[in-house]
Amino acid sequence: MRTRMPKAQDDLVQALARARDLKPRLEAAADELNRSIEAVESTLSNMQLGVRASITMESLDEDGWSRDLTFGKESRTWRLLIEDGFSDPEMPHSTTPLLNCSREIRLNAAELLPDLVRKMVATAEEEIRRVETATAMARKVAAALSSEEPK
Repeated sequence: MRTRMPKAQDDLVQALARARDLKPRLEAAADELNRSIEAVESTLSNMQLGVRASITMESLDEDGWSRDLTFGKESRTWRLLIEDGFSDPEMPHSTTPLLNCSREIRLNAAELLPDLVRKMVATAEEEIRRVETATAMARKVAAALSSEEPK
């Protein structure tokens, strides 16, 4: 006569069997997430806007700590980065390429990529205004100086 497993143990055996089947699916999904992040990073870099932009992913206001998703330079390469630190520059701060972060951080960051792109566009537009204003000022000074030259 065959002994029946208790229901809780039977559920556990089924859960373990499903977990074994899920492992390759989870790995494939995580690999696809990484490829998508790499594609965004490459496209943003190839645009060569030359502007840095950040958006806050999470913050703890009481102690000034925050985690930001940033598109900026790491050494000489434009990358998607996660910056963790305190508002006080004397406090610890870290910068990690997004692709090197935990899956949970990458998932949260992926949801914020559209906001980061919008922030980059706004930053580039503001930079254009600043450059145009500075150029106009420099031209006025150059014109004033050239009209003052002795003849």
